Amino acid sequence: MDNAQRFLSTFAQIEKQLKLITGNSRYTKFYLMLEEAARRNKIVSRYEIELQEYSELRNAIVHQRDGEGKVIAQPTDETVETIEHIAELLCNHNPVSKFFLKHVITCQLEDKILDVQKIMNDYDFSKMPVYDKNNIVGIVTIEAIAKWACNELKNKTDLTQVKDIVDDVNENEKIYFLSKNESAYDVIKIYTDSMKKGNKVLAILITEDGIKTQKPIGIVTLKDLPRILEYF
Repeated sequence: MDNAQRFLSTFAQIEKQLKLITGNSRYTKFYLMLEEAARRNKIVSRYEIELQEYSELRNAIVHQRDGEGKVIAQPTDETVETIEHIAELLCNHNPVSKFFLKHVITCQLEDKILDVQKIMNDYDFSKMPVYDKNNIVGIVTIEAIAKWACNELKNKTDLTQVKDIVDDVNENEKIYFLSKNESAYDVIKIYTDSMKKGNKVLAILITEDGIKTQKPIGIVTLKDLPRILEYF
C-alpha cells in the first residue's frame, strides 16, 4: 500500500468518525461536518485546521491523475503518519486511567509536618493533597515546607501540623477532578484553559467518577504535562 492509499484509507476512517460524532447520516460537505464535529469534540477542535487541509489533499489525490490513472499527488511520509495519528486519537478512547492511575498518597490536616516531609522526600513528591477526613482542603507543597523550616530556625515556633502550613486555595489556584474514564485530552484542555484565564492548576485528581469526595486513584501535576503532550 503506497502513501496515497494509506492516506485515503485513513481519511475515510476519520470521515466515518466525524459522522458518528455529529450524528449525521446524510451527505454533508466535509467542511460543514468538520465545523460541527469541532464544536462537539475536543480532539477534532485541536486538529480542525489540519483536517481541513487534509480534505483538500484528499480531493487532489482523487481527482489529479496522469493519463494512465496513476496518482500524481503522493503524500509525504510525515503527512501520512500525522493523519494516522489523528485517526488513532479519534477512533480509540484514551482515558486518563491509561496514563495516570497510581497509588495517591495523601495527608490529613492533623498530620505532623515532619512526617509529611519525610514521605515527600522518600517518594520525590513536590505536592501532596491534604484532606480533612474525606474532604480535600488544599495542597501541601515542598515550597511551603521549606518556608516553614526557615521560620522554625528563625522564630523557633512550634508549627507541627499540616493545617498550619497548607496552602490556602485562592480564586486563581484550582484543584480539578476527572473521572478515570474521561479523555486524557481533558488534561491538556484544563491546563490550556486555565492559562488563558490566568489560573494556576495545583493538581488534577482522578477519582472513580470525578467526585471530589471520592478517594483519589491518580494525580496529574505540571511535571506530567510533557508526557501527555508528547502523545497528543
